Amino acid sequence: MVRYDKNDAILANIAAAFEKRLRTPCDVTLEIDQTLGEYTGVVEDGRIAAGSHSQLMEAAGRFLRNPAVRGSFPSQKPLCGMYFASHFGNYTDEAPLEELYEYIDDLGFWGVNTLKMWLDLHHFRNMGEARHKLERQKALYRHAKSMGMQIWLTTISNEAFRDSVRALRADWTCGHDGYVYPLNDHFHVEICPSKPGGLDLIKHYRRAMLEEFRDVEFDLISISPYDEGGCSCSACAPWGGNGYLRTVRELIPIYKEYFPNARFVMSAWQFGTFLENKTVEFERLADVLHNDEGFRDVAYLVSEPQYAQYAVTHDMGRPIIGFPEISMFRASPWGGYGANPMPGKIGELYDKYGDKLSGIMPYSEGLYEDINKILVLRAHRDGSPTAKTLREYLGYELRIEGELLERTARAVEAMEATLARKWDRTTHRVEILDPEKIPFIEKEITEIHALLPADVQKSRRWLHLYYRALVDGALLRAGFERSEEVREIYRRIMHLCHLENATGVYQRPDVDDVAITEVYPDSEESDIEPTPEAQNQN
Repeated sequence: MVRYDKNDAILANIAAAFEKRLRTPCDVTLEIDQTLGEYTGVVEDGRIAAGSHSQLMEAAGRFLRNPAVRGSFPSQKPLCGMYFASHFGNYTDEAPLEELYEYIDDLGFWGVNTLKMWLDLHHFRNMGEARHKLERQKALYRHAKSMGMQIWLTTISNEAFRDSVRALRADWTCGHDGYVYPLNDHFHVEICPSKPGGLDLIKHYRRAMLEEFRDVEFDLISISPYDEGGCSCSACAPWGGNGYLRTVRELIPIYKEYFPNARFVMSAWQFGTFLENKTVEFERLADVLHNDEGFRDVAYLVSEPQYAQYAVTHDMGRPIIGFPEISMFRASPWGGYGANPMPGKIGELYDKYGDKLSGIMPYSEGLYEDINKILVLRAHRDGSPTAKTLREYLGYELRIEGELLERTARAVEAMEATLARKWDRTTHRVEILDPEKIPFIEKEITEIHALLPADVQKSRRWLHLYYRALVDGALLRAGFERSEEVREIYRRIMHLCHLENATGVYQRPDVDDVAITEVYPDSEESDIEPTPEAQNQN
């Protein structure tokens, strides 16, 4: 029997999810004990307790995976989250909500205490068109909150609807003002805050969005600089140390009107990527975070040391939240080939930078990088080596034991060496750069598949690994061409990930030659009422 305080609605939700996942009946009490502190859990004989609901979920997850576990378990990092990218018809966009609720709960038991999402405005002309996606996101946020997690809204500083006022649009080009590379993933509808009326229009768009989220109680809100945002014009450059800072200073008071209790987060994501001077954006951001009262409400800074180390080697004036890439690394379409486990890379990054981070927020495009999520979480939660976590994951999620477990782990670890590939979108050829281990992986995984219980064979987590082994074997046999065998496995992956309606070129397997949309076309002028300054620009 699972006992808990039935007057605590969140605890009741956690207890129900916990009981559903128990494989052996037991007598246990789930308890919130605030004397333990917010980030410490305890597992004792007949008692699982923690100082907060999310930490209780993490401690309960330890018990689910190993009912013999005992001890006190403090979290190394206060913030261990997950960013559910939701765009272009990807997994978060299209999977049934009940499936996503279950997945959020699964991640909570592995240690996720924060859920982050972004409502990509460029998909829509106005918030009316965004209604379906908006309601899905709000439902996911509410579910996470009902399980005791924090919820985090992320936004882009100068983002805009797809039919933004042309005369106010931002520059993305290079070859001037220190920019040596064009801004990537720029949709060319973003707004320049330096043009007369531009900042007013940015604030107008932001209010339109925030009004729709008014009934959601966010714990954190971030305002990010690039990808897809930014402006490289002379008045905004360097964006991260100029136009971005001016825009954030103006936006924070608006966010506070709607969400007075939220903590704010800024980002150094892609700072230095496009500029000849690689440090100027970091330097200027550090200066305002240390000295400018207009940024006093900023609690954290997001940065990714995998790409730029400045924020973890210098005092930026705020704790750093890591933003590791677990979805898109070295293979596209992302998730188009099944699972992409990277235990070596994740372990290397944690060893180098883990002690410099106050939290972690991996970027997720789907379920195919489920293993990577868990490896990152457990490393930052308690320093667990990736090899150990991988075996714990396979044992718990797939119920694989003994020598079969070790065989599976070795095959999954070998997948990292065969991940890197070059995809030609025109010819549909996929060249796997280091194919040597593919025959070993395919043989091991197919033999293991035949030995697994039927329900495990059909589980999404196993199928992502199984299809990866199959598709790489089929590609190797076809000389890396898109044979019919390859296409059939692509179709299975597409169905598994709910990607039949995906519109992004990188979000769906390369099954057929359907029309796909990466960026909306430059369309009509805005159909909302522009500010007077914007009207003057027209």
